[in-house]
Amino acid sequence: MRLIEYIHSENRGYMLPFMGTNGLFITGDTYEEVCRSPQKQMDLAKVMDEGFGSDFIYALDYGGIFCKSLGMKMLTPDFDFPSVLEHMSDDEIKGIQMIHPEKDDNMKAHLQSIRDISGSFEKPFFLSIPGPFTTAVNMVGATDMSRKIIKDGAFVEHILEYTTEMVRSYAVAAQNAGTRFISIAEPSSVILSPKRFEKYVVPAVYSIYEALHCWKGLHICGDTTNLIGNMIEMGPECISFDQIMDLQKIAKAVPSDIVIAGNIDPIEVLGKMSPEKVEKNVAEIVESMKGHDNFLVAFGCTCLNSTPAENLKAAIAAARRTY
Repeated sequence: MRLIEYIHSENRGYMLPFMGTNGLFITGDTYEEVCRSPQKQMDLAKVMDEGFGSDFIYALDYGGIFCKSLGMKMLTPDFDFPSVLEHMSDDEIKGIQMIHPEKDDNMKAHLQSIRDISGSFEKPFFLSIPGPFTTAVNMVGATDMSRKIIKDGAFVEHILEYTTEMVRSYAVAAQNAGTRFISIAEPSSVILSPKRFEKYVVPAVYSIYEALHCWKGLHICGDTTNLIGNMIEMGPECISFDQIMDLQKIAKAVPSDIVIAGNIDPIEVLGKMSPEKVEKNVAEIVESMKGHDNFLVAFGCTCLNSTPAENLKAAIAAARRTY
């Protein structure tokens, strides 16, 4: 079954939420505790499905998995996503050794979580992972990466060759562990012109998709109007769009066999409105996309960990309603 067929399995709307770390406040476990423990991942998945049941199941989003496995120094809040504190030097990048999912303890724990959760739920398991370019930016830093793109093309090609293989090998391992839907996130690629996006992002992500037979998604934050053609070229089955994008205009540019996901505002709507207004906003998005059978309701990006639970419930309920 293709993704576009799955979202028509029942006569109602389907919902893909990006809820990140929200469940940590329910279980009381910290981000690090959950990422290290397949059992805590399972507990969190059950709690989230019971309280915020959507049409997909997932583990705690582990966006920093590659930087963590590389041994980079990171700031890890108890109830929010980690961030890089120190980037790698040029010499460290040049001498870096490939990380293998079946050997790295950090990755092995996450893969076991996927096996356990995907084997315990009928809903398809969804996983979002950072793409090769974003991973490279996380390793080097956005400022240095921008300079390298202008002055040191050989360095950029070297690190992207490394990150592409690392992301590809992990994506394949995650698929084999039971993941049905893998979305590659390339938020850092918005710094690129369409020409450089074509050079540095398209072939890398395309090669990862070619290695997969699960459902394949793509998410890039911000205004991606000038990149839609490039994004389609990579071959995803689903493209999710930021809240600033006009979905009706997008629908004219995206082929009908590619799922368009979006684009509830995670900050202004989910974070600040009342549940009643959240429900109204979601209903308006759904109404605006009537007639487009390739539409899947989703958040424009991962919501804040402080998002009111009642707002999440209201958004999911409104999205899954029969209209």
